[in-house]
Amino acid sequence: MSPSDLILRDDGSVYHLGLLPDDIALTVLTVGDPARVSRVSRHFDHVRVKKSQREFVCHTGTLRGKELTVLSTGMGSSNIEIVMIELDQLVNVDLSTRKPYEHHTSLNIIRMGTSGSISTDLVCGDLVLSAYAVALDGLHHFYPMAEASQRSLNHPGIWQGGIYAARYTEDLAHELAIDCKRTRTYTAQGFYAPQGRPIRTITDTSIHQLISAESLQHIEMETAAIYHMAEHLGHRACSFSVILAERLHGRFAKDPVSEVDRMIETVLQAAALLP
Repeated sequence: MSPSDLILRDDGSVYHLGLLPDDIALTVLTVGDPARVSRVSRHFDHVRVKKSQREFVCHTGTLRGKELTVLSTGMGSSNIEIVMIELDQLVNVDLSTRKPYEHHTSLNIIRMGTSGSISTDLVCGDLVLSAYAVALDGLHHFYPMAEASQRSLNHPGIWQGGIYAARYTEDLAHELAIDCKRTRTYTAQGFYAPQGRPIRTITDTSIHQLISAESLQHIEMETAAIYHMAEHLGHRACSFSVILAERLHGRFAKDPVSEVDRMIETVLQAAALLP
């Protein structure tokens, strides 16, 4: 790969994340908000790496003898594409020669995020694991995946190009063994109209057709991209969310900070027990 295809910083780190191979563990916990990284790493017994570059903040340390990395991704699938590619480069490409290693290394990618319920089955405070997620962001046009995961809906407008669906890694979910609901997730391209919220210029959106057609239960902004890129690159991934909004009833969690912290503690304890 040429210097313009695999861009490295002066210290040899990958371009956007600003990380070196030794900076990360093989289990990476991702959060959207950079400020949330310290809320995760404060539970570590020891932190050996603290780096930040743009919206990407990385802390690596140990919890009960298990090395873990927590990394902020920012919001949306465009950021996820960058994060997943550069994490893969850190473990599967010799950055000094810009050539892939012969041996493939698989990472555990565990998302900890927030989500809004669009189902009466999910209420504020519920912890959910996305069994599969669908999206309209178009990543499947650039990163090939199984044909069965791509399909086109007979709806006009924004999804004429089709949607894609991606699944979690079932054996990773089994190893984590977290007691929570497994769900069908809509990964939205944005926060307002793409999630069916009216704004000043748009009072109604047709996204509800997709939600109904796919029997989706909650909305967030990264899961389908994480699952799709993990499958394409040969990594394992699970995405956990805490429900902070009940969109059908117009409700929002009374104490979202506590709900997020509870999710962090639950997922961290399970991740520390991974083989």
